[in-house]
Amino acid sequence: MAERGVRMVPGACGGGANQWAPAFDGLPPAPPPERHEALYNHPSRGELSGMTPFEAIQYVGTPIALVAFVVAVVAWVYRSRLVERRKLIEAAPEAERGKLLDATIRDFTTVNTETLTRDQRYQLALRLIEERSARTRVLALVGVLTAAMLAVVILFLPGTAAEAVGLVVRVSDQSGGFITSGSLTLDAGSGRETRAIGADGQVRFDNVPRSAFERGVSLTPRVSGYATSPAQLTAVPPDGVYYLKLTPVGTEVRGTVVDSARVPVAGAVLTFEGGTAVDTTDANGTFQVTLPQAPGSSVAVRAQRGGVVGYNDVITVPEAGSITLRFEGRT
Repeated sequence: MAERGVRMVPGACGGGANQWAPAFDGLPPAPPPERHEALYNHPSRGELSGMTPFEAIQYVGTPIALVAFVVAVVAWVYRSRLVERRKLIEAAPEAERGKLLDATIRDFTTVNTETLTRDQRYQLALRLIEERSARTRVLALVGVLTAAMLAVVILFLPGTAAEAVGLVVRVSDQSGGFITSGSLTLDAGSGRETRAIGADGQVRFDNVPRSAFERGVSLTPRVSGYATSPAQLTAVPPDGVYYLKLTPVGTEVRGTVVDSARVPVAGAVLTFEGGTAVDTTDANGTFQVTLPQAPGSSVAVRAQRGGVVGYNDVITVPEAGSITLRFEGRT
């Protein structure tokens, strides 16, 4: 029994003559889609298959659109099973057809079939299958149209969850000098991505959902000698560029001040980098300070005793061990 307005066309699904798909009669052809750059910038199926979860999530619609699509798929699968059941009844031998008819009628209605002939039960079962098939077809079409309309709304309205932005992070130290090593992790709530800091001190993250900034986007640096405290972004920065200044982790520096004869100099006052750290050597000429600079940084040091400046130079902050400073003035 053919369905109204619907033809089953062989080979329409690309699977050969044994594959069938519905074709609708009497419907005008769909107009060509209006060209929109947002549509043409979307990835192809091949590009989507190679994306990470933090990169592909922006192309997913709202939860309502997802539910509508799932409902449509479930309805279409159920309708396909109804069609298969009908084919099974039509192809079943006479000895088994009666059982199939009774099972179908029991599943779909509570009508008493004891007074019906086999032919009447056959026609009743086919009619019940056709009615169920028509209802599920409508449900599937409504689900697909709902999901499509929601997707269009999300695609064309600015400021929605589907809109994504690019974010450039420029990483520097407290003096403004670019940091060119380490990595930066972006956490947008629905996805996390880690990228290396470039030689220009920049990190670029593409396709960050704009709505993620409303919940807070965190940037966590991983740079040797600097704190890993995350920075929180609650809005898209101007021009999509965020300047991230890292705070150095305190570096402990120990050492000894000696004179030209390598005799320890006691009571020498050492001033590091304009006063960021100050200490006075003990009777053994030793000192210990904690510097805000990271190991490998250059720091100016001045040593003075009794009004005499015996050392005024730049040192490199060591990662471990102690340093020796030669006091050249009169002690």
